[in-house]
Amino acid sequence: MKLVKDPTTGIYSVRFKGADGKSHLRTTKTTSKGDAMIVVEQAGVAKLEMAAKANALTAETITAIVAGRKITAADATEQWLDWLRTNREISTVTNHGYYVAAWLERLDAKTWPIARLTEQHVDSFINEKSEATAATRGSRLAAIRSFFLFCSTRGYIVGNPAALVEVRLRDLTHEQKEPKKRLPITADEYRQIMAWPTVELDTALGRFMHAATAIGYWTGLRLSDIASLEWPCFNGTELIVWTGKRDKRVALPLSDPLIGSGELKMILLGVAEDARPGARYLFPDAHKIATDPTDRAKLSVYYGRLLERIGIEGKSFHCLRHAFVTRLKKAGVTIEEIGRIVGHSNTKTTEGYAH
Repeated sequence: MKLVKDPTTGIYSVRFKGADGKSHLRTTKTTSKGDAMIVVEQAGVAKLEMAAKANALTAETITAIVAGRKITAADATEQWLDWLRTNREISTVTNHGYYVAAWLERLDAKTWPIARLTEQHVDSFINEKSEATAATRGSRLAAIRSFFLFCSTRGYIVGNPAALVEVRLRDLTHEQKEPKKRLPITADEYRQIMAWPTVELDTALGRFMHAATAIGYWTGLRLSDIASLEWPCFNGTELIVWTGKRDKRVALPLSDPLIGSGELKMILLGVAEDARPGARYLFPDAHKIATDPTDRAKLSVYYGRLLERIGIEGKSFHCLRHAFVTRLKKAGVTIEEIGRIVGHSNTKTTEGYAH
């Protein structure tokens, strides 16, 4: 800590280091060095600076005691991802891992001890000047918060440096703040997809996409959940699924004409006839792709290209989920009930699917 005099105004400021290790300058609003020293003393700047250093030392000490060494960001990331793989959907693991890796790469911090990473390091990444949308920034922040929560629970750090970081919406443009609009697959478009030439059905992936289209349109299930459907999911009257996203349990009544159409039942019967003896999954090949972190994007990419060949632009498989929610809403089903059916925790999320 030291006093610094502005050569232009003659006003003294105090320079000190914060918990982030960076220097900060604050004015004492006086041109008298004696008065400036009194102001600094009464403000307790020296004591606060020492406290900040002590906190940083405490965090690193706890890390050394608990971990037996200064665990690096790279080591902690691997442990975190291993934990995620046993508790989260593959897509979540892939996306979270990508964002945290990009953040550490930007800082060149893979070899840093965890305790060295601060709130300021997180904020500079989340609120950087770029074209990234509010939604993308929110996803980045969620990943980093998850990473730090894991580290603090393991005792590698004290607290969560990302807990107080927020996306500064006021700094973003209207386009960055507005969510990307997704439109539902219309009834006509659905018929177009289902009537696509049978040459597409010559492969296991093509047959899966044909069946998945019907299942997605009539049940609102995500592509990854359809790929992971097991035969015990069907109990005769319901399709019961533990979704990969947050392990939500959804029960879809196949007797309901809005959900279990005759067309869907015919599709499922066809899948049953082609089932491998003793198979656990309805679509073993698709399940293998969906659970491979390096290959899972193949399903959505394939479907996107299929839509383009048909002439349906700007839409994806997820638009079938939008179509399902929209159909239920038009039929008079309440938003709360629709949210329960599709496995949403928040009705605002469900409202975003209803068009």
